[in-house]
Amino acid sequence: MTSRRTALLACCCVLGGMLIGQNWVELSARAGAGVLAQPAEWVPFSADVELVQPDGRKFHGSFARSSNGSTRLQLTLDGTEQTSINIHNIGQVRYYLGGGSTWTAGPMDLPVVGYKPRMYRTGMRGLTPHGRKLDLLKGGSRSVQSKSGLDAYHYVTPSGTVWLLAPALNFEPLVKVFLNGMRLELSEIVMGEPDPALFVPPPSASVTFTNVVAGMRRRTPGAGGSRSTPPTLPTK
Repeated sequence: MTSRRTALLACCCVLGGMLIGQNWVELSARAGAGVLAQPAEWVPFSADVELVQPDGRKFHGSFARSSNGSTRLQLTLDGTEQTSINIHNIGQVRYYLGGGSTWTAGPMDLPVVGYKPRMYRTGMRGLTPHGRKLDLLKGGSRSVQSKSGLDAYHYVTPSGTVWLLAPALNFEPLVKVFLNGMRLELSEIVMGEPDPALFVPPPSASVTFTNVVAGMRRRTPGAGGSRSTPPTLPTK
């Protein structure tokens, strides 16, 4: 049970951070002209995930995003069989947390105008072209300093986390390095619509519903503050 709780906490923190950070960026993009090019609609894809905690513990799993923006992050702590899953189902306006036979579900707070990809603008503070490519597609070397692969931007968030964002995937952060040493990386990326069954619990699952709302509106997070020295990105 402890292993599963650890995996679920890591899963929630990572996916929550992805959503909150991107919400801040979207607001910044409204402040000026020069919006950076990206697909107008959500690009569906699937990927492998590796998460390394500051204490050295490793999680492996998968990430999937559908063409309506729904996401699923699945993580398993290495050396255990306990898997935790975090789903945001945009079509149902509902999130699911769990894994195995026990799940929790609740409502989401979505923008009235629809849940669309966030815009990024040129000259935005902390955002610069990466200069190299991310070789993170299926069969790639996993290098973030490659001559081939996905174009990327280097972004330092207000809290000092470093992201590598891929415009071709709606500026999805494919690599994230946190100030505490935690590191997240997506790899083996495959474009295409994931199985819709990934965005709901299995039919045999026992689901407990709650009124606790998961916010996904485009608002500025409260964890901004002064910027610390950003961590160093991996070079593999």
